[in-house]
Amino acid sequence: MELRSRRSQGWKMSESLAEEEIKTEQEVEEGMDISTRSKDPGSTERTDQKRKFPSPPHSSNGHSPQDSSTSPIKKKTKPGLLNSSNKEQDGRNDFYCWVCHREGQVLCCELCPRKITVAECIKTQSKAMTMLTIEQLSYLLKFAIQKMKQPGTDAFQKHVPLEQHPDYAEYIFHPMDLCTLEKNAKKKMYGCTEAFLADAKWILHNCIIYNGGNHKLTQITKVVIKICEHEMNEIEVCPECYLAACQKRDNWFCEPCSNQHPLVWAKLKGFPFWPAKALRDKDGQVEDHFFGQHDRAWVPINNCYLMSKEIPFSVKKTKSIFNSAMQEMEV
Repeated sequence: MELRSRRSQGWKMSESLAEEEIKTEQEVEEGMDISTRSKDPGSTERTDQKRKFPSPPHSSNGHSPQDSSTSPIKKKTKPGLLNSSNKEQDGRNDFYCWVCHREGQVLCCELCPRKITVAECIKTQSKAMTMLTIEQLSYLLKFAIQKMKQPGTDAFQKHVPLEQHPDYAEYIFHPMDLCTLEKNAKKKMYGCTEAFLADAKWILHNCIIYNGGNHKLTQITKVVIKICEHEMNEIEVCPECYLAACQKRDNWFCEPCSNQHPLVWAKLKGFPFWPAKALRDKDGQVEDHFFGQHDRAWVPINNCYLMSKEIPFSVKKTKSIFNSAMQEMEV
């Protein structure tokens, strides 16, 4: 992809575009007027009735069909296209990055008119994404996809067969499934966790459109998306901890990260102080991952103390679980 600039355009071009924009807006208003008056009042009712028809259990995604009755509207010429030789640009996308609102090397979103700056743009990246290359992120996403493949998700692991559901394309604008997510990850198409999650949410959106919000498959999809959100959040908290937890090497919980996590004594209500590593703090709470059983919890910050060599409280000798946790921490 190549950098594109609008600086070479003169004032005359801007004035002509402004006049064209005013004309286009008038045409849009007139087109909307005509479309509203000519719309069949019974079409909406018929569409709703069609969507209520039960579909076979193998269907999973969907989108409402586009209305083709409206008259075509003349689109404004994109200023960036005048000086752009990029063959991939086809006029469907905005000329500026949707996040940082700047020109630059961009990736055209195939789902909407937005553009997102490539992952190397550190100005809009999260802290976790600055620690990863696209290759490393793609590798982590493979683990997330495997966890999303829960029992009962067979209907979402491949494309919906149009032979069994010939009307599927009438409702679905952008089909999505776990297999497609996996292929996209292998092609390194995702530059951040948000992009992956946005694609995954198409599965839920399509399922609701085609099957309805109360369908059994829709409930399964909601669980899949919750798992996806959890996995993406884990990557954002610490990519190195996430990789270690997925690979489960020997002493994986003790491996230090490049962004070192403080060792603390943390106490939950009803439990003694326990050795843990603090991953982050938010709203007066600390997310602690405990040694031993590798449980985790949000602990009030006033119940967390930096690790000391001496145990600041008495421990019964019979507490073998506590001793094993201490041994793991000392590795």
